[in-house]
This record gives sequence, structure tokens and C-alpha cells, in this order.
Amino acid sequence: MIIIIFFFGLAIGSFLNMLVWRMQHQESILGRSYCDQTREKLEVIDLFPVVSYILHKGKCRKCQAKLPIIYPIVELVSGLLAALTYWRIETTTLPFLDHPWQMIAYVIVNLLVVYLIFYFALYDLHYWEVEVRSVIVAFVILAVLLVINQFVAVSFLPDLVSAVFGGLAGAGLIGIVVLITKGGGMGTGDIFLFGLAGMIVGIEGIWWAFMAAVLTGSLLGIIVLLIKRKLKGVMIQFAPLIAWGTIIVFLFKFEILELVKRLFYL
Repeated sequence: MIIIIFFFGLAIGSFLNMLVWRMQHQESILGRSYCDQTREKLEVIDLFPVVSYILHKGKCRKCQAKLPIIYPIVELVSGLLAALTYWRIETTTLPFLDHPWQMIAYVIVNLLVVYLIFYFALYDLHYWEVEVRSVIVAFVILAVLLVINQFVAVSFLPDLVSAVFGGLAGAGLIGIVVLITKGGGMGTGDIFLFGLAGMIVGIEGIWWAFMAAVLTGSLLGIIVLLIKRKLKGVMIQFAPLIAWGTIIVFLFKFEILELVKRLFYL
């Protein structure tokens, strides 16, 4: 089942690559995929995630234009996220997950949440910005899921009170950073995005999501320093770091909080 979910995730990654491109160029997400260079519609053989990239040696089969390596990387990461999410759910001891349909609903909703935040990481990687219109759509989707989750447990999402305060805390935290740094490292889009992250992990998890993002960013900074021998002028997108921290805390919040309690107790 994990293998099936992994391949499903590959397909979602391919869709996200298309979605990011079309949102940036303000195009409809409906209709067949096409070549970015010639606008010619692609055939089925061109659309197999990762496999098509390898078979055609990283080039478009029709025009031979070189395709960005980030496309298959995104598909692979998307597949791994799907497999990780399913594995996390499968190893969770919740009695209602014994019922097949509830298990399916739990997997679908949690994957939707994971891919909501993952989308913004991809957009920032491509275009160095947080797409505010998409944030609004994501807020609406998440609000609906949070309300449903209060009546029927369909995800790892927190309760409404925790989500609201988590969203306010997340937005406020990044807002303070933006004020202190005068927008030197983050922008308004990051405020909205971390507010969204706060709604996903709740007030109990927002600090740990922030710490995961900051520590990972610091590690990347050290790697860049070792490779380029300089940090001045080097910029690192923060949305992928926010997404990373949010996904980890969303899936493993209970384990993280339990570990913190044990360390504090000791």
C-alpha cells in the first residue's frame, strides 16, 4: 500500500509542477499539459512522473528543450511525502482507523493538508515569492477542514481554538521578525504563510515548526558558507523551510511534545 501511495504522490508532484507554472502565468489549471516552449500538447508518454524525464534524458520529447531538474525532484519528494504521511497514519493507534472508509478519508485529508503547505514551498523555489491569492484559497480550505474535524476526526489537525491562536501566533512571530529585520530576510507573504502553518499545527506546535525552519535554515547557511566561502549576498527562500517545519510538526507533533516533556522533566 505504501508503494501505491508513493506512486500516487509522484502523480500529485507532477500536478503541482503544472499548478505552480499556471498560477504564476495566470492560466487555467484545466486542460491538457503542454510544452512550455512551443505550447504543443503533450502525449501520455510525456507525462509519466520521473520516468518520462529519464527516458527522454531530461529533454522535451517534441522540441528537445532541456527540462529543469527540479521537476523530477519535486515529483520524488511528493511521492516520499505521500508515503511518509501514510506510514504515519498506519502506525497511529486510533480505533476508528480500523474502518476502511474512515482510513481512506484520514489519508486523503492529511495528504491534502501536507500538499497545501508543500505547494507554497514549490512556488517560492520557482519565483521567490508567496502567492497571496493561493494563501487565501488555502485559508478557506483549511477552515472547512478544521470545522469538519471538530465533528468527525479526519486528520491530525488541532481543535479550532488551538488553530486560531496558532495562526495568530505564527503570523505575529514572523511579523515581529519582519519588523526587526526591516524586511531583510522575510516579507508579507511569509507572515500569511506562517499564519497558515500555525492553523495546521496549532498553538502547541507553532514554536517547534518555527524552530525546525530556523535550524534547517541555519544548517543550509553553514553549508553555503563552506561551499562558497561567503554568506554576504546569498539568499535562501524561507517558504520551503516553513513548509518543512510545518509538515514535520503536523505529522509528529505528539511525539515531539512528548519528547520535550521528557527532556524538561529530566
